Amino acid sequence: MDEKELLKKAFEYGNVPSLITYCFTEPCPMKDKCIHYLSGLYKNEKTDRGDAIFPNALKNRECKYFAPLRVVKMAWGFDHLFTEMKVKDAPALRAEMRDYLGSKGQYYR
Repeated sequence: MDEKELLKKAFEYGNVPSLITYCFTEPCPMKDKCIHYLSGLYKNEKTDRGDAIFPNALKNRECKYFAPLRVVKMAWGFDHLFTEMKVKDAPALRAEMRDYLGSKGQYYR
């Protein structure tokens, strides 16, 4: 599965940041590789407002907001992080990590 398909599936499942910037500049030569343009293509139909990059950002066939679409593997090796931890220490460590990350949702994400 290529990067564009992965992005499309992420939008279908709702796994996108809430503060994403969309771009709808059709004549941009970099649009097929830009996360902002592709996000505009794949956005949910219910989304009817948000941040956008205006067409005048494209100057001399270059856009200063160009951000290439790339897949990044996050939290690699996280599965075995706590294998040596004692069960009695788990609740305290979990609470500390939730405080550090800011919320229960961020901890489980």
